[in-house]
Amino acid sequence: MPPDQLNSTDSDQNLDVMVDQVVEIFRRGMNQLHDVWQDIGLSKDQCVDREVAVVNHIGMLISEMVTEEKDTRRKLTQNIENVTKDLIQISKDLCIPLYSPNGDLTLLELEKDLLRVISGLKEEKDQRLDALRKLQEEEEILSQRICCPTHPQPAGPIPTENELKELESNIDYLRSETNKRKQIFVQSKKEIIAMLVTMDSTPNSQFAREVVCEDDDVFVLSSDNMLALKDYKLHLEQVMEETDKKIKTLTDKLQLLWERLNTEEGVQQEFLQKLKSVGKTTVVNLLEREITQCQMLKQQNIGRFVEKLREELVSWQDRCYISHEERQSFTAFSSTNYTEELLETHEREVARLQDYYNENRDMITKVSRREGVWKKMLEFEVKARNPSRLDNRGGKLLLEEKERKSLTKELPKLDKDLEHLVKQWELEHGRDFIVNGKSYLQYVQQLWDVYNMEKENERLNRQRAKLEKVDDKVLNRSKPLSAAQQATKRHLQSSRQSPMKMRKIDVTVSPMKTRAPHSGITVRTPTHSKH
Repeated sequence: MPPDQLNSTDSDQNLDVMVDQVVEIFRRGMNQLHDVWQDIGLSKDQCVDREVAVVNHIGMLISEMVTEEKDTRRKLTQNIENVTKDLIQISKDLCIPLYSPNGDLTLLELEKDLLRVISGLKEEKDQRLDALRKLQEEEEILSQRICCPTHPQPAGPIPTENELKELESNIDYLRSETNKRKQIFVQSKKEIIAMLVTMDSTPNSQFAREVVCEDDDVFVLSSDNMLALKDYKLHLEQVMEETDKKIKTLTDKLQLLWERLNTEEGVQQEFLQKLKSVGKTTVVNLLEREITQCQMLKQQNIGRFVEKLREELVSWQDRCYISHEERQSFTAFSSTNYTEELLETHEREVARLQDYYNENRDMITKVSRREGVWKKMLEFEVKARNPSRLDNRGGKLLLEEKERKSLTKELPKLDKDLEHLVKQWELEHGRDFIVNGKSYLQYVQQLWDVYNMEKENERLNRQRAKLEKVDDKVLNRSKPLSAAQQATKRHLQSSRQSPMKMRKIDVTVSPMKTRAPHSGITVRTPTHSKH
């Protein structure tokens, strides 16, 4: 039998039992009433009237009970409707699917079930609203600290789970950005304070005072403030750099003045030691004051200063390989009218040569090295002609040969490097690179031409000496010379009568000026003949 039929059968049986119980109660009650009525002495009609009244009373009581129960059912239904409306609204606010109850529930079960569900949803609603409030409070604090806009408000009265997650993500970003900016601020503040202390300076603006003097948690870490902080720090670094350069320039100038004034070493060290205990701004002031005093002394000793400068000038002219003609063109060098103008003229000339040397230091250094290698190589050539060197005492000959081979390898490399550097320099400057008044590439070519000419003359002299020995032997034997021997003899006699004239050049090098770049040089390395 189906469950519905079972329930209906049970209900009918219960109703039958209840009716039987009511009938029994009614019968027992009526019997009791009849006994009372009889004792009272009521007539039959009166008893009938009372029986009717009992029936009417029971009917009214049942009717009232039915009415009350119907009202209870109506209220229950209305309450279910209200709860359902609330459930619909809160489900909508929470953006969740509407709860669908079991269709087999009675009204009481349905009401209880709906109240249970809506209670849970209200609790979730309160939790979300509470979470939103706390998150917004934290967001507001972080946003104010770094001056960033807050996250948009939820679209509905209750935030969704996604909206809460987005708000949490925004707070995580704000927290991370705040920490990052705070670290930058704290580190920058530390460096700024250190620079101010080093500079012996104080904050000179309202913003600078906020950075240096306010508490770390008070400073607003806005984008504008962080950019201003970066600019302020960069400004101080530039001031520091400029001040360091100025101190270096002033110190060099003071050292030069001390040197020219022959200031005692103790006095210099005492002054320099004093500078270590003060800030950079004070250092600049002290240096400027000391330079002013030294310049006053310089005015009193201007003649000695000019002579000192002339010594420096000669030193720089030698370093830069300045020719004799160019040195003579600086006519102020021979003037004896010691004036401030003469002093400044010498200072400018020294500064010009210093700049020239520093700009071309690598090339000039290689030129000097090549001159040394060339000179040493020629010295070995001379030693090679000296028979006494064969004594080889203490292995000296072996050491010389080792050094000669090293120089022979180094010289071509220097020539190649210098040719590249000089050509590049001439291309950039549009003029020849001058050494001792001559184009350096032509000068090197002339060195090799003279060297090879001398080697050729040595070779011819050796051949001539051999032929002379052959001539002497032939004459002693009184035998006629062959046609080839006679021709060689006439050539050598002609050479003795008019020896080859060697072209002389100046082989000491000095500095450089230049015209148009030319094709460069192709040189031959020295070939050593056996003697």
